[in-house]
Amino acid sequence: MKRLILISILALGSIGVLFSEAPVRTEELIYTIVTYNGKDYSATFCREDSDTIYVHANGDAFLSVKKNFVYYWPITQEWKIDDSVLDITFEGTVEIRGNGIEQRLKPVDYTYFNLRGEYESNWKAVEGEEAHAEWDRYLALVKDYIDAVQTYNKEKAAYETRINELFLEISALKQAGKDQTKKLAELNACTPPPEPKEPEYYLVPPVQIQRGYHVNLPEGEYTIRFLTQDGKVMSGSRKKLVVFDKRRTATIGFDVIPEDRWTMPSESNKPSSVLYVNGKTDLFIRPYIQNEYNDLYFNKLVMNDARGNPNLYRWVKIQQVPKCTVELFTGKERAVLKEAPYVVEQVEGENLGYRIVNFEPEGAHKGKSPSIIAFRIPIREGNTKSYSFTVIDEHGTKLKGSERAIRIISGHRAVPLSIFLTAVPLFVMGCILVVRRRRLAEKPRAEIQKEV
Repeated sequence: MKRLILISILALGSIGVLFSEAPVRTEELIYTIVTYNGKDYSATFCREDSDTIYVHANGDAFLSVKKNFVYYWPITQEWKIDDSVLDITFEGTVEIRGNGIEQRLKPVDYTYFNLRGEYESNWKAVEGEEAHAEWDRYLALVKDYIDAVQTYNKEKAAYETRINELFLEISALKQAGKDQTKKLAELNACTPPPEPKEPEYYLVPPVQIQRGYHVNLPEGEYTIRFLTQDGKVMSGSRKKLVVFDKRRTATIGFDVIPEDRWTMPSESNKPSSVLYVNGKTDLFIRPYIQNEYNDLYFNKLVMNDARGNPNLYRWVKIQQVPKCTVELFTGKERAVLKEAPYVVEQVEGENLGYRIVNFEPEGAHKGKSPSIIAFRIPIREGNTKSYSFTVIDEHGTKLKGSERAIRIISGHRAVPLSIFLTAVPLFVMGCILVVRRRRLAEKPRAEIQKEV
């Protein structure tokens, strides 16, 4: 027992030492990378020990050359930048060569942002004067909102003060037995000031103006290096630049959300995948456009030090399919489903769980936002054991790769099979024991003792 306590103390002490030690920082020349990744913008950096930079083909990327401290953070198992002490950004020329292309890039001011849209995937990157104009527009929207909030606070305070005064005056008139009609009319006429709305122009506002080298290249492999202002190649700046594109594009995948398991959605990426359900709850599906990328390249695009398999490909969700309908087939019957907003509510009482109800913006859900925008597929256990559906775009065209099948598996019919499969091993084991006992009974005692 004492030994166990001692081991525990030593282990805890080791863990404390491990987490109390500051990570080792090294001064490095790095490339910071802000790049479009097929669905939005992501930021990463390429260390001196990393020999390759990854960017998306025909997409905007902005590089900068910096000197910072870099360290490895074991808790999250990733490399990080410490710019609190050392943060130098170099100005010069980025030179890119390869595939018959030679570019010499000068730094530009830039910003990127996401405009609010129907499906919230409207990313843009702008540079130069346009970037400054966009930033000024954002600051103006923020200023107008702050001014509106200040005005609202003043008007609300005046409203509440006047309401309190009217209550006191009405109370005094009532105690004095005097007429209160005018004051009551004034009280009923008082309305609180409307709350100001937050700016809705941006879903993701522009980042503060940054400076970098704008890269937009076709697919291929290039070399990149940094030249100082006097034309010399900076040591450690030579890298390979991999510009990759999607292998397959604009195919259809689905978010599949069972109503009774709202917190455990699944995805369906291939037309050959079958959705198995128990027939006791509805399904909610959200069709989205997906692209297929090389696993290693995409991982390193998002985080340069990430790992991946260069021989595998992965599907990446881009955005919901805009303005589409779903064609549902139940046996020989056909139905056209339309997309609608829904709200997820928690079921109270003994049967804890969730239910998904229609969104009522002017009723029970006034002032709220819908939880999901999806297609509801009503599924009930009955004579029909299979469904199928496909997605039709706004022009009436069936989208390739959007076919899916649904199969209902009845739970009560599976019970006899489960019992049978459970009983088989027990039956076999019983037979083996019976046979073995009979053989032992037939052997002479001397042979049994000899075997023992």
